Amino acid sequence: MRFFNFHMEKIKKKGYEKREMKSRQKFLSVLVALCMCISLLPVTVLAAGTDGTWLESVTEKPNGYSVNDAEKTVDISSAEGLAWFAKEINTWESKETKVSFAEYTININSDINLSGKLWEPIDPETVIGKEDVAGYKSDRAGCYNNKLLAGAKINGNGHKITGMTVETSVRGPREGSLPGDGGNAYYYSAFIGRINGDLEINDLTFENASVNANREPNITENGSSSLAVVVGYNGGGTLTLNNVKIENCTVEGEQKVGGFVGQGAGSLEVNNCRIANSNFIATYFAAPISAYAMNTQYNVEGGSTANRIDINGIQLVNNKVDVKKLNEYSYVEHNGATYFDCYYESNNIKNYMVACDTAYIAYGASQFVANRDEETDYCCVPLELSAEVNGYQYETVADAIAAAGDNETVKLLRDIELTETLVINGGKNITIDLNGKNISKDNRVITVQNAHVKFTGKGEIKETDPYYGAVVVLGSNKAEDENYTYVEIGKDVTLSGWSPVFITPYTSGTAPYAYGVKVDIYGTLNGLSDKDGGTGSAVYINGQIKHKENYPIFNIYPGAKLTSTGSVYGAGYAQWNITGGEITGIQAGIGIKSGILNISGDAVIRCTGPNTAPTEGFSNGINGSGAAIQIESNDGYAGDVEINIKGGSIISDNGYSIYEYANLGSDNIADYLKVKALNIEDGGFSGDFCVSEALAKAEPKVFSITGGHFTANPSEYVAEGKMAVPSDEGGYTYTIGDKPSTEVEAATGAPAFNDEKMSAIPAEKHDEVKKIAEAVEADTGVLGAAANTVADKITEKQQEDAVEALKGSGIAVSGNEKVYVQTYMEITPTAYDEENGTVTLDIQPMYRVVASTAEKAEDIKLDGEGENAVVLEGSEKPLTNIKTISITVTLPDEFTAAEDTTYYAKHIHEGKTYYYPLTISEGEATFLNTNGFSEISLPVNINPAASIGGSYYATLQEAVNDAGDGDTVRILSKDAELTAAMSGSSRTITVENGTDAEITVKINGEEKSIGAGESAEFTYRRPVVTKYEVNVSETENGKTEVSTAKAAAGSTVRITATADELYIVETVTVTTAEGETVEVTKVSDREYTFIMPAGDVTVKAEYKHECPSGKYTDVNENEWYHEAVDYVISHKMMIGISESEFMPKGSTSRGQIVTILYRLEKEPGVSGGTEFEDVSAGSYYAEAVKWAESNEIMLGYGDGRFGPEDGITREQLAAILYRYAEYKGYEIKGSEELTGYTDAGKVSGWAEEAMKWSCGNGLILGGDGDKLDPQGGAERSQAAAILMRFCETIGK
Repeated sequence: MRFFNFHMEKIKKKGYEKREMKSRQKFLSVLVALCMCISLLPVTVLAAGTDGTWLESVTEKPNGYSVNDAEKTVDISSAEGLAWFAKEINTWESKETKVSFAEYTININSDINLSGKLWEPIDPETVIGKEDVAGYKSDRAGCYNNKLLAGAKINGNGHKITGMTVETSVRGPREGSLPGDGGNAYYYSAFIGRINGDLEINDLTFENASVNANREPNITENGSSSLAVVVGYNGGGTLTLNNVKIENCTVEGEQKVGGFVGQGAGSLEVNNCRIANSNFIATYFAAPISAYAMNTQYNVEGGSTANRIDINGIQLVNNKVDVKKLNEYSYVEHNGATYFDCYYESNNIKNYMVACDTAYIAYGASQFVANRDEETDYCCVPLELSAEVNGYQYETVADAIAAAGDNETVKLLRDIELTETLVINGGKNITIDLNGKNISKDNRVITVQNAHVKFTGKGEIKETDPYYGAVVVLGSNKAEDENYTYVEIGKDVTLSGWSPVFITPYTSGTAPYAYGVKVDIYGTLNGLSDKDGGTGSAVYINGQIKHKENYPIFNIYPGAKLTSTGSVYGAGYAQWNITGGEITGIQAGIGIKSGILNISGDAVIRCTGPNTAPTEGFSNGINGSGAAIQIESNDGYAGDVEINIKGGSIISDNGYSIYEYANLGSDNIADYLKVKALNIEDGGFSGDFCVSEALAKAEPKVFSITGGHFTANPSEYVAEGKMAVPSDEGGYTYTIGDKPSTEVEAATGAPAFNDEKMSAIPAEKHDEVKKIAEAVEADTGVLGAAANTVADKITEKQQEDAVEALKGSGIAVSGNEKVYVQTYMEITPTAYDEENGTVTLDIQPMYRVVASTAEKAEDIKLDGEGENAVVLEGSEKPLTNIKTISITVTLPDEFTAAEDTTYYAKHIHEGKTYYYPLTISEGEATFLNTNGFSEISLPVNINPAASIGGSYYATLQEAVNDAGDGDTVRILSKDAELTAAMSGSSRTITVENGTDAEITVKINGEEKSIGAGESAEFTYRRPVVTKYEVNVSETENGKTEVSTAKAAAGSTVRITATADELYIVETVTVTTAEGETVEVTKVSDREYTFIMPAGDVTVKAEYKHECPSGKYTDVNENEWYHEAVDYVISHKMMIGISESEFMPKGSTSRGQIVTILYRLEKEPGVSGGTEFEDVSAGSYYAEAVKWAESNEIMLGYGDGRFGPEDGITREQLAAILYRYAEYKGYEIKGSEELTGYTDAGKVSGWAEEAMKWSCGNGLILGGDGDKLDPQGGAERSQAAAILMRFCETIGK
């Protein structure tokens, strides 16, 4: 609760001067005269639509009203009954038998409609024995010593009072008085005008009420009003309102216009009440709850007195507050609301009056001061409510939680500073919405036990003096209590403290149990060190928890972020299910002594602290070593640690990924085994493993690796049937593969020097460079793992050949020879910079097949004394499965390292440039190559701008180009160019500031300031490209195709136009839907391109007939042979005798015919020469003659001559085509007898069969009707026709 010390004295307008001023005197004289005139008018001016007053309308006790004095009850069930009740009170002093309802219970038993008549305020504060004070607009004086409703209760029983109209007051101001004239000016108007004792009103709604005392004569200028719907003026005692509602009401007056109370000098308790859709209109002070608090106590030191304002549930909805003369006062902004700026001289307290529609209390002080000394003024903050449930607001969070029902939400309304721990219990099932607010306490902020609580909304729960926990979770002491305590930390919630989540037993020591506990984490937990320097844990599970049934379950989900100055600490037995999020600690990421730890998904477990040796004998807490996961096998705890890792990243910046520390008092090594299982199926591990001998050598195997990616060699712990192999995952060296089913064993060999490019090296440096190359050292663990992956690729034939090579080498063999696959590095020096002392080496991992008499791989010796192995010739091949490997290179003699300078290896690979930092010691440089193999130059001196993992970049742009989705780019130089552009695939990258100063990074135009050690995300989304239709219009005599059916504006579209035979492409056009022509570029006779516009297009190609013989002037297109000539020309069988002549009537030679057939066969290659004496080697037909002779298609005359220049006869042509058809394998059919031809007898015997076949198939037609003319020559046009018929009928 909050308590206020408010006091009412005179209120003066800003700039108000003394009444003695002449100008004011003149004004007052006019005003007094006006008031005297007004006093002649009737007292009550009725509102339109009203007919008298309710009190005047009842002259005798009506139905709907009864009193039981014995029970002290009044029952009201009608408007008349309510009016009679009011009249009984308001006419008290005129009655012979005095009536008092003090300590009575007044029951309203039905809805009451007061429409149609005015309501006169109930006035239980009557006078005794005092005369009227002259000049008051009232028949009463102000002596309040009889309280007719003191201690009474009005029970609405859920009913409504509707249509109440109030236009009169309990009393009016003294004539001539001005606002601020103390008791002379007050008047009170409401359902109850004033009270001066305790009154309780329950379960009652006021609906559609209008309270407007401005119609009261002499008030506007003279009155100091106190108006409200419920009580105008609370002069003392406590007004308690339970479930009282004000709906659609209007209150209007000069000042002090409120909903529940106009002006209050007593206490006000508001419990689960509502004010909605109502208007509060005043010249000066207005607010929905209480317009003016008077004599209400608030001590700035924290003390209090009886009078108070206590809000325990209020709902304010759509209310309007109108303060007409707000600007006449100096005012300030405070917590988002406008307040009058006032000064209270006696207590040096500056007070605020609320003037906005969400305000609760409006308050005025004694004097307005325009110019104040800010250093001497003190603030008295206005009443602030803390939380809300279903729209009802509560002064404290504890009150709101107590009022919240099952599955309801408590929403914070302000920052909360607790003095006592907030305890949530009793089976509550609620949500706490932080709503952008914070809850804080020195320590142990919130305790949850036997409750289900979800924390949501943006905000923080924080220990200001970290020592215990932000949220302390307690379980049950009964094993059967499942789902006893549940806590959920939402994604926008932050917990900060020594242990943001602390799970502790029901009762430490006597009942060390935590049955039925479950915690879900989606948000942020910050484990802070305490004032004594004790490191904090984002989560702490008390080590007293040892039960292994119904144990606590702790789930960490994607998006969660847990940081600790120590580590997440699991001392007690619990089950951790980490499916995502980031857990970061300085001493360790996770420290576990008992229970089950399951890690999967994209979870990140990281330790950023130094690698340190654990303190001997350390027991309580985590004995930090810098490991990502630290297991402590320790006496006094439940033990039975079981770790299952199926995903995530386990990262130690400086130490081990998994470290086990055994701190027990036993000498028996078996006693050290507190780990039941350590199973790794997947995930990334940065850092080596270090576990106790008991764990490493346990049988059956306890530490088992079947998958994952590792920076260190995990071979010692891999499961049976598995082996370590090179990883292709960036930043990791090893992964796990299946052991090969082969007798070939893996081996590693010394580097091989390759001198192919030594010509680029200065001659005087050859010896030195060769020594550098031969001394290169690579991680043999990686090379050995790579050998494992290729062993099963060695065929049995290779194995046999290798052994035979060994036997034939002169090396003594005994029959126990072995075949190895040996991996090694081939080193090819390519450059040497004497001035800078830099050498460039092309480094390539290789493997080869080796046969040896050595029993062990490390004993293989390929040359020199003791030679025992040979390499299978031709078996050397590059290794393609190594991505990351550590390499050590001897530095050139000329190199001298400068102090405090970092040198790098420069690696250019696949168009990208990477830099790897060098560790230099005793003339050698070691670096981790993470991006494949090619030329590497070292050492080089640069100032890299950024890094991604172990790769460094000269510019931010190069780093951004190489960054994939989810990668972190670390800025290394604040002086680098920090502007870049992302393109290509959509992705989000994190930019981390690794400098000691704030930097500004701009990517794709988005500019972000990043503090030292902080980071920011940049997201690139590939633009959504609109693609438009590419339509193809069908045409005859050709086929038109496009490279794509849809294309983006600005892209190039390719058109392929293929004309039918004897046709050519005439035009290619592209038009838009609007009919506009798009420019087309001709690439070749068939290929065309155009640039796609921003809209659909249609592509159309027109084809026209092409006459192949058109260029020959002696070919008449009307002659019978025209088609045949076109055919042989278009099929490249015949050409003209010149550029312009075909000579269709010319004779066809034997050399021409054999060349035509040779072309049909696509001029196959022939060997040897020809014996024909008339065929010269360089003639155009020489190759064709050799081809025809060798295939017995044309054999010559038989006298050593071929006769290439002789004209060919018709029967010779028939015979040649017949043999060619046989050569091609065509079916020989369709022969006909030659008896129909008169000169058939002239056909030579050797040609008779061919002539029958030619005539039968229409190749040769008779000349002059019935003559074959077999010995006649074949004109070129005739030969063309015969060849066309052959191709279309025989060769089709």
